[in-house]
Amino acid sequence: MTNLLDMLKAHPIIISITVVLLLVLAGVGYALLTDSSVIEPPPQNTPPADTPTPTQYTLTINTSGNGTTTGAGTYDEGTAVPITATPASGWEFVNWTGDIGGIGNINLASTT
Repeated sequence: MTNLLDMLKAHPIIISITVVLLLVLAGVGYALLTDSSVIEPPPQNTPPADTPTPTQYTLTINTSGNGTTTGAGTYDEGTAVPITATPASGWEFVNWTGDIGGIGNINLASTT
């Protein structure tokens, strides 16, 4: 099969011709095609790929008795969250209860 450039060169009526095609590839860039070479532009800085938004979880700490707690809030998945229970005067911390599968030590007032 004869390509277009060879066909154009074969016609005696055409004395001189330059064929320039611009090849556009979505998201890839472009290449300039001439009769005998491919000229590629210098690499361009591409923006970083979108990073996925991490899944977030809300940690709620409810108290039974009197005292204060720290650590409640919204956190990205995989974050180790320090939690602390401070009993009020006359009260004593016993343990953490509830959905406690990931708590380091349920018997410590300050843990992760």
